[in-house]
Order: sequence, then structure tokens, then C-alpha cells
Amino acid sequence: MELQRERKQSTALFADIVASTELIANLDAESAGRRLQPAVEAMVQAVGRFGGIILHTLGDGLDAIFGAPRAQDGHALLACRAALAMQEAMAALPIPTEIRIGIHSGEVVASPSRDAFGHEAQGLVLHIASRLEHEAEPGGILLSMECNDLVSDYCETSPAGVRMLRGVPEPVEVFRLIGLKPGVASDRFRTVALSPLRGRHGELEILKQAIFDAENNAGSVIGIVAHAGMGKSRLCYEFGEWCRQRNLKVLEGRAQVFGKSQSMPLLAVLELLRAFFGITATLDHGMARRKIEERLLALNPAFVDDLPYLLNLLGLPASELDTERTDPKAWHLRLRNLIKRMVEAAGRQTSVIIIEDLHWLDDLSQEFITAAAEAVEGTKIVMVVNYRPTWAPPWSLPHFTELTLAELGRSDIQQLVQDLIGDNPDLADMVTDIAQQSDGNPFFAEELVRALAQGGTLLGERGGYQFVSSDWLTPMLPATVEAVIGARIDLLPALEKAALQIAAVIGKEFPLAVAMEVSGIPEQEIKELFLHLCDLDLITASGRIDRPGYSFRHPLIQEVAYAMQLRSRRAQLHSSVARAIEEVPWGNADESASLLAYHCEAAGQVLEAAMHLRRVALWIGRTNSSRALAEWKKVRWLLRDQPSDAAVDQLRALANGRVLGFAWSEGLSAEDVKPYAEEALQYAREAGDRKHEALLLGAYGRVFAASGAADDYVGLARQGVAAAAASGDPDVYVACNAQLCQAYLLAGCLRESLGANDTAMIANDERTQTESGVVLGLNASQIFGFDVGQWLRCLRTRTLVLLGDFEAAETCLAMALRADQSKAIPVVQYHAHLAAVEMAFHRGNASMARLHVQEIEGYAFQSGMSYLFTAARLCRALVSSTEGDLDSASADLYEALAAARKSKTGLEIEARLLAYLADVLDGAGEKGRAAHVVEEAIEVARRRTDRVAELHAHIVAADLALVGGPINPELREGHLQRAKVLLDVTGAAIFGPRLLGLRRGEVKIAN
Repeated sequence: MELQRERKQSTALFADIVASTELIANLDAESAGRRLQPAVEAMVQAVGRFGGIILHTLGDGLDAIFGAPRAQDGHALLACRAALAMQEAMAALPIPTEIRIGIHSGEVVASPSRDAFGHEAQGLVLHIASRLEHEAEPGGILLSMECNDLVSDYCETSPAGVRMLRGVPEPVEVFRLIGLKPGVASDRFRTVALSPLRGRHGELEILKQAIFDAENNAGSVIGIVAHAGMGKSRLCYEFGEWCRQRNLKVLEGRAQVFGKSQSMPLLAVLELLRAFFGITATLDHGMARRKIEERLLALNPAFVDDLPYLLNLLGLPASELDTERTDPKAWHLRLRNLIKRMVEAAGRQTSVIIIEDLHWLDDLSQEFITAAAEAVEGTKIVMVVNYRPTWAPPWSLPHFTELTLAELGRSDIQQLVQDLIGDNPDLADMVTDIAQQSDGNPFFAEELVRALAQGGTLLGERGGYQFVSSDWLTPMLPATVEAVIGARIDLLPALEKAALQIAAVIGKEFPLAVAMEVSGIPEQEIKELFLHLCDLDLITASGRIDRPGYSFRHPLIQEVAYAMQLRSRRAQLHSSVARAIEEVPWGNADESASLLAYHCEAAGQVLEAAMHLRRVALWIGRTNSSRALAEWKKVRWLLRDQPSDAAVDQLRALANGRVLGFAWSEGLSAEDVKPYAEEALQYAREAGDRKHEALLLGAYGRVFAASGAADDYVGLARQGVAAAAASGDPDVYVACNAQLCQAYLLAGCLRESLGANDTAMIANDERTQTESGVVLGLNASQIFGFDVGQWLRCLRTRTLVLLGDFEAAETCLAMALRADQSKAIPVVQYHAHLAAVEMAFHRGNASMARLHVQEIEGYAFQSGMSYLFTAARLCRALVSSTEGDLDSASADLYEALAAARKSKTGLEIEARLLAYLADVLDGAGEKGRAAHVVEEAIEVARRRTDRVAELHAHIVAADLALVGGPINPELREGHLQRAKVLLDVTGAAIFGPRLLGLRRGEVKIAN
């Protein structure tokens, strides 16, 4: 029988290469084909990826149909996705090529197979799409109004006017297709038949009310908490769809995890930002930058200075930062503040942010999500997050509300099961049994129904099942949702089960290209397997343009499919997955390195895992030192049992050295880093690498200064200088002498510090002259990541102040402050301002001191470093003391001590904080507390070998004894004698007048 032609609602897509004639004008036929063929092949692949049918291909373009001859739900959206995929593919070609595309939706006449004229579809729809393609600008996509109406909930479009198209009698309103609206988390609900929402209407009304409140600038954050399967995602989907129907912008994202607890750092934030800017990880860098810049500056033109930092975060080139040397904490804080400001700027329009599965959120993303949550207050934004009870929000915000989803009540779960099964009275007992067994968990109930249908107990379609098996008289339903999922998987044919298990190893989302490579199954065959798994509601198709594939319909399905495999089988698959990911374009991105490390580690490929983690640590180290430190520790841990060879030893040495580099700023003690330091030094010495031996010794010593004795820092720094001299590397010699200068300063050996400073400055000047115009290796500033000359000037200023040489200190301070402040590194520049505050304090100039305190407080805020917070509190206390406000001074000093001890950073000035605190308490008349604190100050100063702090403490102790305090007066002379010795040893003449006054019996308290 002849198959009849039918009317079909469909969408036509026409695309061609811009100026194709000019591109091949001077080429022969064969060369012309090679020039245009890659672009046309990419177009064909994009159409096939989204289920379209190619009607014709020409040398420079094609026309295709979606929704005919086979009906397709969402045919207009599929055509738009294909068009966007074509655009992205063009940008990725070796020779970037511009195309233009026209898309129109309407009714066509289609035949099941090609007719005598070769067409599968006919009608005006095709002609209008062709005309729109000719109207589109190079690189553009034009939609008809009919197509735009179908996709406006899911695509970003903009009006492009009204056009008169050749051969079309009426004017046609057209729209430009910009990109997809974010819909990451909710896509899985759009590809399956949904039962009516049951038992969650109260919660949905609360979410709707939040929108009405937000319209009056009362933005809020709402957390939905529930156990797995309780309907968190379904509630978010229903709310998101309601918002879209009101033409509100909805930005969606979710946290993802691989393995049991490992998450990709920053992935949740990166995916949210890419969705906001309408880009993908594989988009051409130039095009991505243009899109980001346009959207960012539309929010606020003042964001222009932040653009390079945002580009860098998203893995895009930012040449503006090539010479940028910023502390990771400062970098991180800048990005965090940018996120807040972006949310505030976007909050002028009513919109929604939905972020799912926060129980899998990595710690880096959590900080940025928290910043966004804080910024919502006072805006028109409603932010909805969901998570399991094992996770607790890290914020305490007045505009935050938590909704707990309880189990569905008996009538609601009964009705839900009846929605799934149908109203057949013969199935009433089955409905009751399933409702009871599911215990109010909607996902469990759905899985039980699916298992019965898949196993043959039920026959028919959802909502209209028929009873088949008489065995139901003695039902044996699985006791847990995991058990019912496992039973469903066991019913699959062998090849489908194998494909599902491979997918489970890849992850909760699995790209088609990776699944094909690992399984070895041809594309068409594996697509058919996955299509059947979609029909069984085990997986859903993913709408990602840059990474077409699938995702598990629920995380529990992936977890069960993964756990049921033997460990040996999983290890083999993890190895294959890692190799497959390395072959796809996005697998080379730094953000994918943690995923590769996970698969390699799970495969038992420890060295490969460590190599990938090295990439992660280097990438994340620019913005988050604590996470980078954790990754470097993990690298060393992975290599713990690896036999020695060149590659392993070099990586182990690098990891150890990086741990040392981050140790002092992250609060690690000398005992913590000892094994890392010893192993790194051993490798350097065995390799005869004096250069790195010198740098390692300096870094190790810096940890001692922060957590141990400054004299140990001096000893190691002196060894470092010797090794640097032996290496013959002038830059390392400068760096090590700079560290020795700091070590002497912290130990209170001020004259020696000045001498090391002189040596380093001279060597730095000579090195600068000799390498003028010559490209060498790392210079001293690159070794540290900041201007060593500036660091030396700042340290010199502090030393001169303590030596009492205020005139020289002022000259040096002026030089330090003349440096380019836009490039100032807070952890360096604060030294100059600290010196200025101490000098003003000893001169009694409170107003001058306050100016410099404001600078240090600005650095502390800019960098987010608790180390600088401690220094800022110390300086503020000195100002308050100068002004006579001793209560505020003591409060600031107590706060500084608490911050330093909690963060374990800034402890190198712990003894000085205690000495100043004792001094202030003495001046305030709190003699008992002062006596207790000064004893502690002396003990800490001796333990840390901080001679200047000990000198100060003995002066305060003698002062207390002189005025009849609780300290034994017989000890007064001992304190004075010890202070005299320390004054001679340190050269800290700044304390000379005070000591002289005490020896004369004068009472001089505080300042």
C-alpha cells in the first residue's frame, strides 16, 4: 500500500556560508571543495545531533527540517539548538568561517520517504526560512515570529524589525536568536511525561509569593531541603516554568559530584556564569569575550576594570593580567565582590536564580554562591536553592527562608500512584500497596510503578495500565528505592545494561562522544540504546550544545548502576573514560583536570592522577591558596608509594615546594611542613640544584617565623644565601638576601637586617643593569610574585623606624609610597604603612597615624587576608592609644590576638601584640591584667626569639614594678638589666628614651 503524505507542524532551517564565492574565487574545484567542505560537514553534524532531517546539501550550505516526516516535540527548539551548534562549530574550525541561518515554523506537507522530486517536505515554511537566511547578517540567525513564539521561553531573542520577503505577500516580523536561556537543571523534566504535582502546592505558593515581594525590592533566598526523591527538583521546575510564563528571566545551575564526594572546583559557579553570559566552554575565545563584555558592561560600565579577572576565571585569555602579580586571597576577594555587585546590578529587574543539589557544592563555589545570596537583599531577585539535610547553608541572612519537604501524606501519595497507574478498579489494591510501600516518597513510588511496567506486571501506557499478572495476590515489592532501581536495571537486555553501567562510571552527565569511545559502540547503535533507556525514564537527553549527551534522570539511578559493578570492572572503565575525555576538546581545559584526576585515581593510575592534580593546583592557586595547598598535599600523598624515578621525583619535589610556598599564609606550623621541606631539600641536594635548595630554605624559614622561632628563620635564610651564592644565580641571591633581611627584622637583629637589606638592594640594582634588554629566566620579583625592590624598601623603612632613625625612615617611606599604587601588593605595601604608624605613634602624631591605618585596613579588605587584618587591628590600637582611648586600644589588640591565633597567621607579631596590650592595660590602670599579659608577652617573645617584643615587654614589666604593681619590686632591676641588654643587641633605639626614663625612676606609661 502506498504511504500517504501528511500535514506536519515543523520547523525549517536554511544555512549557507557567507561570501562563499569570494572564498573560492581563485581556487580550483578540488581546492574549493576542501575549503568549504569542513563547514558544510559541521552543519550536517549539528542537524543530525538534534534529530533534524537534511533535505538538501549544497557546496556552501544546506536546508533541513525538524518535526517532519517524523513528528517531534519541541521541533522549533531543536532547530534553534542546531543553529547555535553550527555557529559554535564554525568558530572552532581551523579557518573560522561565517555563516548565516534562517528558521521558520509552520505547517508542511511531508511524505514518509522522498517523492519523485526528492523532497520529504514541501510548503511555504521552507520558502520563508530560505528568505530569512538571505536576510540574516553574517554570523547571525534570524527567526520568524512563529518560531520565536515557540521558543521564547527557552531562547534569548531580540526584535529585528519587520521585513518584506521576496515572494511573500505579507510583511514578516523577525527576531535575532542570541542564545539559549539557562535551563540546566530543569531540562530533564521537559523530555518526559509528568504526572500532576501532588502535595507541594503550599510550598509552590510560598515561592510565588516571593516573586510578588521581590517586585517591591524585597529579594529573598529560599532553601528547599529534603531527602533524595522527595521532589525538590520537581518543585523548582514547576516554579521556574511559572516564572517563564510571566516572562521572567530564570537562571539555573546545579552542583555536580563525581565519585562519592569529589566535586570539580568552581564548576557550579562557572556553569552559572556561562549560562548568564550565553557562552559555552568550547566557544571561540574572541566570540566569548565579546559576549561577556557586552553583557557585563550593560549591567554597569564600571565593571570594565573587572572584566580581565572574570575572563581569567572562565578560562579565557586576558592579556591585561599577563604581568599581574596579585595575592590569591586578594584575587579571590575581588571576584567574590564582583559576583555580589553583578547580582545587585542585575537585581534591578525581577528575575530568578535556581541552584540545585548544594549538598554536592565544592567549597570554592560555596563562597561565591554565598556572596550572591548576600547580595540578593534589597533587589528584585528570588534565589532558590535545594539540598539534602546533610548540608547546611553557610549563611545566616535575614532574607533567607528554609522550606522542608516532608513525605507526602497518605491521600497525596495514593493519588500520585493512581495518576501513574490509572483508574482501573482492578488495580486498586496495587495502588494502595505501592503507596504504602513508598512511604510518602514520590520518586520511590514512580520507580515501583516503572519496575512493574518494565517487568511485565503492568501492560499499557502511563495513566492507563492494565493488570496482567495474577501473582499480585501475594505482592513482594522491593523494600528500598535502591532495590527497585537495581531490579529495573537487571531487567535490561545485556547491551543496554552495559551501556548504562558505562554511563554510570562516566558520571551523572555523560557526553555521547565519551560514551561511544569507551563502549566501542557505533554512534547510531548507541543512540538507539540510549533512546530506549530514555523511554524507560532511566536517563534523559541533555540539551547542551557544546557537549551533547545524556544525564541520569535521578542521581540515585547513577549511584545504583555504578555500585552494582565489580571494582575491577569499574577500574578498567575509569581508565577508558580518562583516555576518552583527554580526546575531546573540553577535556584539555584546566577545569576538567580534576575530573581526569578522579578517573585516573579510581583506575589505579596514581602517577597520571597526580599529574592532573598538578594542573588543578596550578590553575586554582591563582585565586584560592587554601584549595591549591590541599591539592598539592594530595599530589604528594598520591606519590607516597611510587618508586623513585625522574618524573616522580620532580613532581614530588614540586608538590613539596608548593606546600612550603603556601604554608606561612595558610597557617601551617613548622612541624606540619617538616616532611615536605625535608623531602624537597633532599631532592634538590641530590640533584645538585643549589638554586632551588636556596629558595626552599628561605620558604621553610618563613614558616618558622610564623609558627616557631625567628632565629630558626635566620639560620635557614643564611643557609639559603650561601646556597644562592654557590648557585651563581643573581636573582636567587637577591631573593634569599631579602628573606634574610626579613628574618633578622623579625628576630630583632635590626643592624643585621639593615646589612642584609643593603646587600640585597645592591645585588638587585646590579642584576637590573646587567639583564637590561636580555630575556633570562625568572627574576627575583617573579620568584616571589611581587616587586622585591619594593619589598626591600618597605622592610627597610620598618627597620629604620625601630632603630630610631626617623629622618632616614621618612626618606625611605617616601620612596616606598611613590610606587605605582595600582600595582601595589597588599602583603608587601602594608609594611611601609605599618612603619609610618609606629613612627607617628612614638611621635604622638595621631592624625598622621590614622591616615596610614586607613591604608592598611583597605589592604586587609582588598586581600581578605587575616594576616593583614591582624596588622590593621594593631595599628588601630596604636592610634587609639595615642589619642588616649585605651579601652578601644585594648579591644583592638584582643581582637588582633584572637584573629591571629584562630587563623594561625600573623603569629610572628604575637609577642608584640601582647607587649603593646600589657602597655595599654598598664596605662588604663588595670595592673593585674597587665601583669598577667606582660608575663605571657615575655614568654612568647623568648619562645619566638622576638627580641624587640621582649625588650618592650621588660620595659612594661619594670614600669609596673615602679608604680607598685603586683609584680615583685625586687624583679624591677632584673627587667631593667634585661631590657638594657636587649636594647644593645637589637639597636631598637626607639625604646631608648623610655628605658632611660625608667632607670631614672620616671613613670612613662603607654606612649
